[in-house]
Amino acid sequence: MNFNKNQYKISLLVLIVIAILVIYTSGITNFLTFQNLVDQSQNLQNFVNQNWLISTIAFVLIYILVVTFSLPGAAIMTLAGGYLFGFLGIPLSVTGATIGASANFVISRYLVGNAVQQKYSAQLKKFNDQFSKDGVSYLLTLRFLPVFPFFIVNLLSGLTKVKFSTFILTTVVGIIPGTSVYNFAGQSLLDLKSPSDVLSPNIILALSILGAFTLFPTIIKKFKKSTT
Repeated sequence: MNFNKNQYKISLLVLIVIAILVIYTSGITNFLTFQNLVDQSQNLQNFVNQNWLISTIAFVLIYILVVTFSLPGAAIMTLAGGYLFGFLGIPLSVTGATIGASANFVISRYLVGNAVQQKYSAQLKKFNDQFSKDGVSYLLTLRFLPVFPFFIVNLLSGLTKVKFSTFILTTVVGIIPGTSVYNFAGQSLLDLKSPSDVLSPNIILALSILGAFTLFPTIIKKFKKSTT
């Protein structure tokens, strides 16, 4: 039986939907809560101490699963990384988040992005030209600013013509500050009352300033162009 491209896309979409349904109905997401992390903190720490290598691999794989299927719990995973692995949780979390985000990006581009670009190539030409020049600044800003959901940036990026390598680079660089904040908070997990305690107004302001700073080169470039 021969499958055309659209049938492959439909099959992939069905598989993704089935996988998400299986994950939700299995109850796995019930474990990715702040209260459960606190309740099981000592058991998890004991397991990590006794099975360090397996624990690090399992942590990254679970993180990839959470991000790939846009499940709630990425922040909890990062807190857990800080509590269980200390500062090593930062590269572990960044690795898991980046691989999961890349899967989001590829799926979005394959299922929808290429078709959108082909159908609306004329309408999107100006946007694509602008994004090809300043895409790094835009993506870094979206990563730094805590107001933009992680999975939304992944999926929308797949609709653009941004290079995959650029997406990966900006994802890695852009999530390090926020990941570091949550990792550091996770090292004092038992002192937290909820995940919302992590993003204090000062932290949000600092990340927002960092995000705005990445746009300065683009703003200056546009200003110079408008004055010439």
